[in-house]
Amino acid sequence: MRESKYNGYDLPFGVNLFVYYANNSAGSVARLLIDALEAGNIPHRIIDLNCPEKFNADTGERLYKINLIACHAASQISERMKLFAIDLSRHYNVGYWLWELPELPDEYCSGLNIFQEIWSASGFCTAALEKKIVIPSLTVPLYAAHDRTVFANSRNYFGIDEKPFLFMFAYDCDSFISRKNPQAVVEAFMKAFSPEDEQVGLILKLIASERNKEHLCKLQQLLSPYKNIYYIDKFLTDKEMRTLIKASDAVVSLHRSEGFGLLPLEAMSLGVPVIATAWSGNMEYMTHMNAALVDYKRVPVGGRYVGSAPDDGIMWAEADTDCAAMRMRRLVEDEDWRKSLIINGQYTTDKLYTQDAVGKIMRDRLDLIRLNAVR
Repeated sequence: MRESKYNGYDLPFGVNLFVYYANNSAGSVARLLIDALEAGNIPHRIIDLNCPEKFNADTGERLYKINLIACHAASQISERMKLFAIDLSRHYNVGYWLWELPELPDEYCSGLNIFQEIWSASGFCTAALEKKIVIPSLTVPLYAAHDRTVFANSRNYFGIDEKPFLFMFAYDCDSFISRKNPQAVVEAFMKAFSPEDEQVGLILKLIASERNKEHLCKLQQLLSPYKNIYYIDKFLTDKEMRTLIKASDAVVSLHRSEGFGLLPLEAMSLGVPVIATAWSGNMEYMTHMNAALVDYKRVPVGGRYVGSAPDDGIMWAEADTDCAAMRMRRLVEDEDWRKSLIINGQYTTDKLYTQDAVGKIMRDRLDLIRLNAVR
């Protein structure tokens, strides 16, 4: 393949993918980016941002021309990159960027100066970014993983009753409970169904509750009169998480804001209908045809999320729990509507949000970068 030139150095076309390769949401994004690069037939090398010492000890592999660096707006990525002792001026540096609010605080913009352009996971993220940068930006969405295998007898696997219609909500207690908003899910469930109704139930998939005991105790007290309440408080592998989603009859996300919302998209791909706040990054792929969207009102963040402060004017969404309760009841009662959401949701994921589709977006953009670099 023809080598391209940048700042006087010859480097082969391809991508050095810098990612946090771990068992968390950053790791999930990493795996999706790797699969998309492979689907786009893009030469690449994977470099773990967690292990600069391992990279510095490895001198056997040549770097490619383009650095694709997965980062969060608050991650101080420019300082992290210094640990790799790479001359960034030799490369075309692209950031893959995730952020959950419609505004990017000024203090998080300084690290963006290492990039020649930014890719972001949704139009919501891109719009926030474009308010603060002058370099090119492109929406390169996430997608539903190609692997959809699950364990057989999914409810038995988790010790869950086979009979009730189960709603599921998942969150990390260490990742800003205020943004994920589990209280709204519990409130909507309690408005929708009485404690005497044993035909329905709720799965709360969470981690890190040991550091947030007061929060969990409040939810448990609220839900104590109800049957069929399941708390799954542990790390699950990707296959186990898919199995839990498949064991559910609906996935709920009454978030105040999302940069993209990967779990609801995965639920849609597995044929599980989704109830979600009709605002922020999830609207990249959700419509009234493929999801049960919930009304909301805009309210101040008020310092309840990283990068925000009281009276800074940044807003996010407060889901209407009466509307959410109505959506819950209808999903239980209206089989035709439920089936239509499933069909339309799977069409969205299978046709538009795949590794092949995202790989093509990447390949087209990288080919253009390469073309411009050799002029």
